[in-house]
Amino acid sequence: QSIEGLKIGLPKEYFAEGLDRDVAKVIEAAIDQYKKLGATIVDISLPNTNLSIPVYYVLAPAEASSNLSRYDGVRFGHRTSQYDDLMDMYSKTRQEGFGEEVKRRILIGTYVLSAGYYDAYYLKAQQIRHLISEDFKKAFEENPGRLIALGLMTDTDNTKSEVQAIYGDIELLFSTNETEKKF
Repeated sequence: QSIEGLKIGLPKEYFAEGLDRDVAKVIEAAIDQYKKLGATIVDISLPNTNLSIPVYYVLAPAEASSNLSRYDGVRFGHRTSQYDDLMDMYSKTRQEGFGEEVKRRILIGTYVLSAGYYDAYYLKAQQIRHLISEDFKKAFEENPGRLIALGLMTDTDNTKSEVQAIYGDIELLFSTNETEKKF
């Protein structure tokens, strides 16, 4: 199938500071190849892209917490073989059945969904996810026809632990002045 006339959108935010040089070279080579094959390259803007990862680290654990709550060993999932009572079965089943990362995400998700933090974290993350979605919608409306948004970002800061990175991303989400201006 020919790609003649295909529009490829390059979000300027994806090619900013933090993009690994080797990745940039590969993408530039791909862009050159797409041009040779007849595609049109258009610059687009996705201004809220920088909030995607922090939003993910709020919404994904919340959804995991909500969805995994049914895996209690009664109707779904693994059930421990030795337990004293119902609460002991729940506890041991989840201890045996979930890995450390899953447990961490369930705890974070339960926290952001709790009554005191729902509006501050989960609801705000939902609102920002909507802004990100609107950025894509606008890019497609401004470029009618077939448009593909191309890009890749990498995190070259490997000095943080996984937990520090998650909490740092969440903190960034809720302390960004740009975010506060929109709500």
